[in-house]
Amino acid sequence: SAVIDFGGNHVNVITAHFGNEGDDLDRKLQAQYIANLTLEAEGPVVYVGYLTSRPGSRDYKEITGRGNMKDIDPSDVSRFCLYVLYNRVIRVGYARISHGTLSDTEVQLGRFRLSTLQSELNASTKISTDSESVPVEHRFTPVFGGYGVGHNGGST
Repeated sequence: SAVIDFGGNHVNVITAHFGNEGDDLDRKLQAQYIANLTLEAEGPVVYVGYLTSRPGSRDYKEITGRGNMKDIDPSDVSRFCLYVLYNRVIRVGYARISHGTLSDTEVQLGRFRLSTLQSELNASTKISTDSESVPVEHRFTPVFGGYGVGHNGGST
């Protein structure tokens, strides 16, 4: 984990690569450790890493439930490896680009905004929106392609 200074505002960034399917106890202990890190962190937290388990799994629930982290796209149930989770920041953009049949061959990008207003932090869970309603400065470049659903969902 690291603390990054964004113009005087500190953001906790955590990354990890959990063990493979055969390492059940290892993954369980890693999830507990990451959940503890997120709970102990002062200020905003962003996790980017490999959980090597599906959304809704024991380890996913440990971090998003007990660890109080939000999934950048909880509607995407086709992921297995790479996740972007966050707390105490406002999600303003998300892009997932798949170019293969494994999530190891994809890129996930999150764009966040800092805020101290609890009402804004609670309201930052909107998943899909008309791109025209998104402020231009929050949009991703069109090179990322169009909207697709699911694992390797077309041109996204």
